[in-house]
Amino acid sequence: MVKVRNLHKSFGSLEVLKGVSFDVSKGEVVCIIGPSGGGKSTLLRCINHLEEPDKGLVEIDGKPVVSTTRSIFRKDHHLNKMRSEIGMVFQRFNLFPHRTALDNVIEGLVTVKKMRRKEAREIGLEYLRKVGLADKVNEYPSRLSGGQQQRVAIARALAMQPKVMLFDEPTSALDPELVGEVLAVMRDLAKGGMTMLVVTHEMSFAREVANRVMFIDDGQILEEGPPEQVLGRPQKRRTADFLRRVV
Repeated sequence: MVKVRNLHKSFGSLEVLKGVSFDVSKGEVVCIIGPSGGGKSTLLRCINHLEEPDKGLVEIDGKPVVSTTRSIFRKDHHLNKMRSEIGMVFQRFNLFPHRTALDNVIEGLVTVKKMRRKEAREIGLEYLRKVGLADKVNEYPSRLSGGQQQRVAIARALAMQPKVMLFDEPTSALDPELVGEVLAVMRDLAKGGMTMLVVTHEMSFAREVANRVMFIDDGQILEEGPPEQVLGRPQKRRTADFLRRVV
């Protein structure tokens, strides 16, 4: 479902990604862990082309999102089509403050997919129910908790019916007591067979839900494997040092 080959990205003289390559199968949940500044978020942003890689290839379900050897794939119409197949949830919720929860969810359906508002509203209501917010459809973000706002953001991404979901530390901006409600939604998505790449510091979630864990540091994948191996019996000293500090 996801193919990444030799991905490079620099910001000025700082090389953030140094030739990252991996595959993610359909329905697989891959948790990406590692220290701040190691390249995790930049990797997700390059997959979705929110950042343009300097070099490399990204494919979703066999279709290129990014190919620095073929300029045709940088055209806006192609990128917009591919992005509609990739859902992304950020650390911050990025909701429109002047629109209700339901209006936030259906925005992409109306503006990107050109769906009629009545049809979009039915889909939006369905996904707000799925994330446990059927009673909050007409509330504005300012009247929602952080966990509720993040669940609206997840519903918004899911409403576009993506093939892959990218989560960039979706609980890091939440108060501790609100983390569980967001992780519960993500667990349900995993059980439902959604392909997911999750940058996270929630090691218990990675241990429970992930099919595979990747440890990224200094722009490279230093170790990857089943969670019981990477989190329980890391082979690299750098991985073990990191886990000692966060677990």
